[in-house]
Amino acid sequence: MSHHRLRLLCSAALVIAVATVPRHAAATQKWGPIQLSGNLQTQNLVRHPDYAHYEFIQNRNTARIQLDYDWLQGGLFYNKYNIPFIESSHLFLVYRGVYDSIYDTTPGFIEKEDIHGRAYPGLKTGQFLDVFDRATKVGVPNATGGFTKLTHDQMSISGLTHGERDALKFDNQLREAYADVKFRTIPLTIRAGRQQIVWGEADNFRMLDRANTLDLTWHFVQEIPAPPFGWDQIRRPMWMFKFLYDLGDVWKLSQSFLEWYWNPGDWFPAKQAFLPRPWGLRFYDPLTNVVDGAFFDGSCVALSRVKQTSGPRKGEARCVALMNGTKLFEKGHYARNPMENSQVGIRYHAMSPFGLEFTLNYFYQRWGGDDGTNYAPIQGLPKNDVNNGRAVKLYTQGIFPAEFIAPYVHTLGLSANYSDEAYTQTVFRAETVYDVGIPFFDLGKITVIDVPAVPGVTKKNMWKGMIGFDRPTWIKTVNKTRVVSRRRARPSLERSHSDQHARLPRQDPGLGSPRHLRRDQLLPRRQHHPHLRLRRRPHQPVQHGAVLDDRLRRPRRLRGERRTTVLRRAARSSHADLRDVGPRWS
Repeated sequence: MSHHRLRLLCSAALVIAVATVPRHAAATQKWGPIQLSGNLQTQNLVRHPDYAHYEFIQNRNTARIQLDYDWLQGGLFYNKYNIPFIESSHLFLVYRGVYDSIYDTTPGFIEKEDIHGRAYPGLKTGQFLDVFDRATKVGVPNATGGFTKLTHDQMSISGLTHGERDALKFDNQLREAYADVKFRTIPLTIRAGRQQIVWGEADNFRMLDRANTLDLTWHFVQEIPAPPFGWDQIRRPMWMFKFLYDLGDVWKLSQSFLEWYWNPGDWFPAKQAFLPRPWGLRFYDPLTNVVDGAFFDGSCVALSRVKQTSGPRKGEARCVALMNGTKLFEKGHYARNPMENSQVGIRYHAMSPFGLEFTLNYFYQRWGGDDGTNYAPIQGLPKNDVNNGRAVKLYTQGIFPAEFIAPYVHTLGLSANYSDEAYTQTVFRAETVYDVGIPFFDLGKITVIDVPAVPGVTKKNMWKGMIGFDRPTWIKTVNKTRVVSRRRARPSLERSHSDQHARLPRQDPGLGSPRHLRRDQLLPRRQHHPHLRLRRRPHQPVQHGAVLDDRLRRPRRLRGERRTTVLRRAARSSHADLRDVGPRWS
């Protein structure tokens, strides 16, 4: 390798290392019961096909503003007006504004292949090309019967119109806007407003974390790592009511509570992005792209009376919409109201006498399509004499005879975790769901759509499960004084207050904080792993206000309870091993 190429390689590596480190600045101001905080964050992503070439594919600049207001404390609003039946209330607002400058700089970088690979016929017999070579070397059909070759820019972000780029580069959202209300006479707390509801173990499997669908248009699943990101940054917040009722001790079970929510129609499926955006799904829009989109193929071209008015396929017949006003990955055949689009969920939480913490869950809501299941997003008309005639009428109107579907699905779920401190010092976790009525494509069913062929749909049941464990492990060769722990960080959803009044459960007070993630951490050997603290004694009641969104806060260790520690022996090395780990009373 020449010195010039080596310098280029080193320069590119330096640019990538600097550009991909997220940077942010934060500030907080507090005036009595009002706290105002916010931060600024920038993220720059570089994609490089080889050592000599690279392109910025993301220059996202994010501003967040958060308002916390304890507007009702001790039954008094503004410390003056007595409000009957209510003990306390809290207001929480979060705004997020985003500007991504690549839609102004419009880098010309495109991927070498989409998800289909080399599946398109070329100019020679037996030759197959990827979608980019097919578009630029062979071309796309035009109204004159020939082919129009596309340019490199037409296949990249530069090919988007100015209006399309403006719609993508800005993202302004009221991420959260809710009020918590705690009643005086009954152990009930209500959270009402635009919010995120997090149930289950909330690892990357997300089996029970389904009250909010995901926005996968930012950086697809690569958006997960915290602290600058996390699931809370890509969930789609929705207007909902959440209720939590403290049951106390039920039989031999402690820390029992019921939690349920109702979404009165403000539900959306998972939000998706297509190429040429450099992240998201790795293919062009399967309906509208000019290379092989279904709206420019088959009976749409042969029967439609609607003509394309611009672009390389100008003047050619095409379809313009799906049936019943539905939109792919956006809206199904339903109105966004409580009668047609409500979503509900309920769960019971408890802890057994031997320390097993578990939840029983039930959901009845539309299928969001964001948990990795290979489901069927569209459904065509079944093939029969009646539907054949109906399909011809739809084609002539420019309507593709299929619709986007998001059917209601019943879901039964279970999550559990157990901390074994006596033998393995490990936290065992499990989560499982059973879905009833997920739509799948069925090749045994034929529809009226032959080109491109769209099979029929069959609803099936599906079981999913996850088993995991967390354990701090001391690796002497890595660090002689600390243990390496693979653990989940779960920040408290309550704030600490100087007064003695109980506070309501609330969302994470830190903006962009690391919720529900797994990461490697180094813990001092004398610092106990957070999951290895002994739990509340079974006879102790749940203190209302100590309930988190997804579990109960652990109390302080009571006098006389055992704790795991490292015992050092003077006659041996100061570095303990597993034989030195045991219970100690204090």
